Amino acid sequence: MNFKLISILVLSFILVGCASTQKEYITTVQMQAIRTPSQLLLPCDITKPITQSEYMAKTLSGREEALTILAISLYEDLKVCNNQIAQIKAFEERQSKIIEGVKDKQ
Repeated sequence: MNFKLISILVLSFILVGCASTQKEYITTVQMQAIRTPSQLLLPCDITKPITQSEYMAKTLSGREEALTILAISLYEDLKVCNNQIAQIKAFEERQSKIIEGVKDKQ
């Protein structure tokens, strides 16, 4: 009788096995598209020159002053546009780093 009991126990250990089961981890990654902020996508405002009649009505020094003011204003407009483009590039760079970080974890 002891032989049968021991045989059954040994057989059950062999059939069940001694290996531990491996844990399976399930991770889900949810990607969300984030668009460029709308305030960065607005067209740049460009300073318009004075009309031809206003220009012709000025004296010679007044014309030079009007052209100088226009040139300075256009450089300032260019600076604003370049700043806006730099902000867009920085935003896209931050988004790219986030996406690459998620891909690396997969």
